[in-house]
Formats: sequence, C-alpha cells, structure tokens
Amino acid sequence: MGKYGYQFLLFAIAFALRLPFLFYGYGVEEDSWGHVLNVAIMTETGVYEISRLPGHPLFEALLLILYKVHSPFLYNLPAAIAGAYSVSVFYRIAQSQRIKLAFWWALAFSLVPVVFISSTYTIDYSIALLFIMLAFEAT
Repeated sequence: MGKYGYQFLLFAIAFALRLPFLFYGYGVEEDSWGHVLNVAIMTETGVYEISRLPGHPLFEALLLILYKVHSPFLYNLPAAIAGAYSVSVFYRIAQSQRIKLAFWWALAFSLVPVVFISSTYTIDYSIALLFIMLAFEAT
C-alpha cells in the first residue's frame, strides 16, 4: 500500500465501526444533550448562550449551523469524523516515532473505550483530541 493507503484504511475502518452508533440519539451524557438544548435556545433567542463553562463557541457554532437540518446523525457526525481522523494521525505519529506495528497500534487506539465512545455522540472530546494530536504531530 502507498504512503496514504494505510492512513485511509485506518480512517475507513474507524469510521465504519462508529457509523452504526450515530443514529441513536445525541448521547447518554448530559453535556451532549446540553449542547442540543443550548442550540435550540440560541435559535429561539438569537443570543449566544454558554452550554457549559468555560464555553465551547466553535463547536456550538457548528451545531448552530446544522440546526435547521439537525438530526442525531448530523450532530454526531463531526465527532465520528474527528475520531476516525485521530486514528490516522495516531498512525502517522507512531510511524514518525519508528514504533513497530504502527498500523495495529493505531487500530487498537481506535478501539480504546473512551476514544471510541466519545466519537459516537454529540460531544467535543474527539474534536479536541484531534487538535491535540495534530499539535503534537506538528512539533
């Protein structure tokens, strides 16, 4: 496989594993439902509301943009994409550190419960994880 083949394969596997869970509501954590309620309030009032301190304006803005066509699938999709892309970034980091069996380590990383579960519902954890990993990779 080429340079990007394994990265794409990891992304595809990770995303496919998360796909069935994206349709079943916004998640079981109160923060995920808080985001949805917060966006509904912002839509009604036209005023920015903090969903939880310290506030997450970028994620809330994304959900606000998607509100007119929102569904659990659309609200969960950014977390799933970020989670699957984090797996590809993990693979690149493992390769740059010359870790043996980097593909398998990245696949194992995608199945760590906190990584897997947080990338299947409306929450910003996997998006934050992606940016942290990209920042690590850039150093």
